[in-house]
Amino acid sequence: MKLLYGMIQREKFKEKYFPPVEIPMVAYIPWVEKPFRIPPAIYEEVCKMIKRKIDVGVYKPFNSSY
Repeated sequence: MKLLYGMIQREKFKEKYFPPVEIPMVAYIPWVEKPFRIPPAIYEEVCKMIKRKIDVGVYKPFNSSY
């Protein structure tokens, strides 16, 4: 328990030297662009290139809005 208390205290500055700072936040809506359309003539070639890059590890899956 003493170790945990020491870690919590270590992460704070003394308030008499550094008063707490409040950072204002602005509400916003993340923007979304329409997906880039692949021309039908090169669709299969592009899919093969993307699959190859996923297999090699260049592209990785993610679930982020940015």
